[in-house]
Amino acid sequence: MTRLVDEDLYPFLQSIEDFDATLEETVGCSLRSLAAKTVGSTEFSHAFPESRALVVPVTAGQGKISGFAEAVELILRHLGLEAGRTTHADVAGLAEALDHGAELVFMADDHRFIALHTAFGRYVDNGTATGRGFAQALDVAAGGVAGRPVAVLGLGPVGVAAALHLIELGAEVIAAESSAARKAAVAAVLAGAHFTGTAEALERVELVLDATPEPGIIPDEWAAPGRFVSSPGIPLGLSSRAAAVLGPGLIHEPLAIGVAVMAADLLVSRASAPRGEERRARV
Repeated sequence: MTRLVDEDLYPFLQSIEDFDATLEETVGCSLRSLAAKTVGSTEFSHAFPESRALVVPVTAGQGKISGFAEAVELILRHLGLEAGRTTHADVAGLAEALDHGAELVFMADDHRFIALHTAFGRYVDNGTATGRGFAQALDVAAGGVAGRPVAVLGLGPVGVAAALHLIELGAEVIAAESSAARKAAVAAVLAGAHFTGTAEALERVELVLDATPEPGIIPDEWAAPGRFVSSPGIPLGLSSRAAAVLGPGLIHEPLAIGVAVMAADLLVSRASAPRGEERRARV
């Protein structure tokens, strides 16, 4: 998991409303509706105001990221959940969240960022949610990816999840990964993708999902009006000059889309669960 820094989180601590307005302008839907499209359901929407979510700070490893818990809380509140942060960290914070009846618990360390549904014992990983959300954003912004070639750069957890979601949406996925070991590890999972190098992939596409942490992986000359890059990676894989050329064709932010999809995914689980399952899960 990419470790965010204060500068990455600053926009959300200033105005999540401005971010959502920009998302609607560039992608064509709000954060909440994008999450709904990603999980394939609008049934969870009524559950947002009824759901309590708490963010647990974690001090393990390199310690808490300044502003991280606050940013996650802000995003959840913007979505309509009753959200807050625990006063304690780590295991004590998790116990506090359970004692206060939190339905969803969000927590992250150096390696994983998950959201846990306390009633069903199910969790969603941020890497998977982020990949799916940015793939869906690319689909909406580009007017559909079905039947079109899409380059997925980087096959870590985010890239693999994005590639699978794009395949489900009908895209022709062209996957590029510099690590031979990682490519071999995911080849069977991505049986519907075509594997090639980054340069070769970019030559064939106008749509890119960049899931790498590599600055400059997309050359300036590739950028042109009408092309699209959906990039959750930190740092951004193209220069500020190329980003300006793409304009509304660039979808990039470090946290909100993934958090929204995490919440939506778990709330869909609640909406679709057979009656009585939640009660049994608590026993």
